[in-house]
This record gives sequence, C-alpha cells and structure tokens, in this order.
Amino acid sequence: MTSRRFSEGLGWWVKTALGGVAIVVLVSLGIMFNALFSGVAPEPEIEAQEVSFNPDKAFLEALEAADSADYPTAYTGFWELADAHNHIEAQFLLGALYEINPEALELDPMGKLYWWQTAARNGHAMAQFNLGVMNEQGEGVSLNPGQAYAWYFAVLEDDGQWSADRVLREMATSNLDHLRQRMDAAARTVAEEYAARHFQEIQEQRTTRNSS
Repeated sequence: MTSRRFSEGLGWWVKTALGGVAIVVLVSLGIMFNALFSGVAPEPEIEAQEVSFNPDKAFLEALEAADSADYPTAYTGFWELADAHNHIEAQFLLGALYEINPEALELDPMGKLYWWQTAARNGHAMAQFNLGVMNEQGEGVSLNPGQAYAWYFAVLEDDGQWSADRVLREMATSNLDHLRQRMDAAARTVAEEYAARHFQEIQEQRTTRNSS
C-alpha cells in the first residue's frame, strides 16, 4: 500500500489472481470525485436559523479525514451517509476503508463484504467488480466462480448512475472470459443462467427500495 492520499483516485490497487491474471481491485475515483465536487464546501445560508444536514459537505469531510488517515472520523462520516442516507458512494468507500485499514477489518471481518454488497446491489459497478474478484479468488468469502461470474455479469449489464466506464467494462469482460475458459459447457450454462437470475433479483430489489 502506497502513501497516496485516499481521494487521489483511490490509486490503482492491483492484485494478481490465480492463473496470473492481473485484477484491479479498486478503480480510480478521481474523475468522479472532481465531477461531483468542486473542492469547496457550499456556503451556509446566513439567514437560516438551523444548519440542515448537507450530504455533499459531509461526504467531503469524511473523504478529507480519510486523506489524513483519520480513519475513525472517516468511518463515522461515511457510515452515517451510507446507513441513514443510502449514499451509494459512501457505502463503497466504507468497504475501501476496511481494505486499507487492517485494524478495522480485524474488528469487523465482514464489514468490507457487507458494504460492498450493499453498494453493489445499489448498482455501484466498482463494488460489483470487487465482489467478483473476492469470489473468484476466495478472498474473505468461499471460493465461488459462479458468484464471481454473476457479479462480473452485473458490471456489464447495469446501466444506472454508478455504471461501469469503458475500462472497468473491459476488465469485467476479461475476467468473465477467464472464468468461461475454466468451465466446461455445462458449468458455463449454469453460471450464465444464475447470473441472469441474480441480476434480475437485484434490479427488482432496487426498484422496490426506490419506490418505498
């Protein structure tokens, strides 16, 4: 792990999968971060009697805390956004905090998996990709090529706000091809059918949540 700032695109953190396939676990956040925020917190309303909660400002403050390696503050900020406000990027970054902070992972071994699953089910392509990697490699979960296949499939099929860019789609496609090559025809059919059902289920769950 390098000493780069947390928000510096989250860097390109590369792990090597079985078979010598290079897999990027966390993909650059920098472009998205710059697009979402100008780097200057909104000015408060001078005439307001009460200061209302500002999710964008809270997200920036949590990100700045992570930049400074103040992980408890960052965790608290991201957690409030992720849990109380269903902030999808905060859900993803909570998982990232567990990835870079082994002490947090020791205290809560399932934290990274939980928050990346939550973000992935909300359509966050990087979380979906990371879950594919975890299941393909058996990292933090049981080795499960079928589940890995389903998450890589979701990266390619999801077209919401947090859908994959070209680079991430290419990586998901490459990993899917790698999995297919290791499966016989019957296993590929089972994996493809499961991936389609899995994606339909998370789409239906998302629709239900958004309409409630």
